Amino acid sequence: MKAENKTGFIRNLPFMQLLTGEIVSAVGDTFQFVAITVLLYNLTGSGLSAAFGVICTPMTSILLSPFAGSLGDKFSEKYMLVFLDLFRAFLVTFLIGSSNTFEIYLILILLAALGTLYGPPYKKIMVHILDKKNIVAGNSIFTGVSGVVYIIGPLAASALMNRYGLDTAFYINSFSFVFSALMILFIKFDKKQITSVRKNYRPNYNLFNGIKEGFKYCRKDRQIKHLILIGTIISLGTASVNIAFYPYVFNILKVSSEEWGIMISVFYGTNLISMFLAVLFEKFFKGRIMTIVYLLFSATSVVWFMYA
Repeated sequence: MKAENKTGFIRNLPFMQLLTGEIVSAVGDTFQFVAITVLLYNLTGSGLSAAFGVICTPMTSILLSPFAGSLGDKFSEKYMLVFLDLFRAFLVTFLIGSSNTFEIYLILILLAALGTLYGPPYKKIMVHILDKKNIVAGNSIFTGVSGVVYIIGPLAASALMNRYGLDTAFYINSFSFVFSALMILFIKFDKKQITSVRKNYRPNYNLFNGIKEGFKYCRKDRQIKHLILIGTIISLGTASVNIAFYPYVFNILKVSSEEWGIMISVFYGTNLISMFLAVLFEKFFKGRIMTIVYLLFSATSVVWFMYA
């Protein structure tokens, strides 16, 4: 089955394998997210410490994004993703039974770093298995799936943790990474799809030269500079909001793990709405980056107004 002949998502086996792995991985992420915030608050008594996991993600993205793209050029996207998933599964096991906050922070930083490295090869896999006309819709489906998972997942996580303890969430997340790795490992690509390395790969390719060339390209391309600036602003804004949000929730409202699960379901479940909007207004949004940014910030302002 050639990439250009693919007419739908259901018949596209590689896409369905990737989607299945994403669903299971997203479930594991939601379980760990709820568990780690509750664990850090229980250990430190501070809502700010619970926000650390969210804050460190933008930090690692800024530091490692240049390396992430270059590594994706040098190594096989498929096997790089499998390795990263298995490595993350291994790291998560260190959270089981942990009561050392420094150790937890270190693991969260490492997981965030691996997540940053995971992004570029994952996007390349998506490009390989979908037609150009289906890429936006395909990404929207993945976003919508995450939205559904983040509506149901935190509630299920709270129920399971109350019955079986916080470590249950870490076991589930570790398994989810292994499952995702297996799904990606068994994906078969068409011969025309680049699955290992670029066709123009040079034997003397140097990682740092690749990063240098990437920076030069970014400086020359106005649109990329624009996107980098927008991404940085949104990441810093998200981190700032969470720094205020977590202490408010834990220190002021004194929410229980069940209430925290409900809040996360509401807060992150809006990805489902964004999926429908992305598909519905695909033609409208195309080429209107700033319109999307203004809408995102407006929606965020409304959310925080309601909280206030």
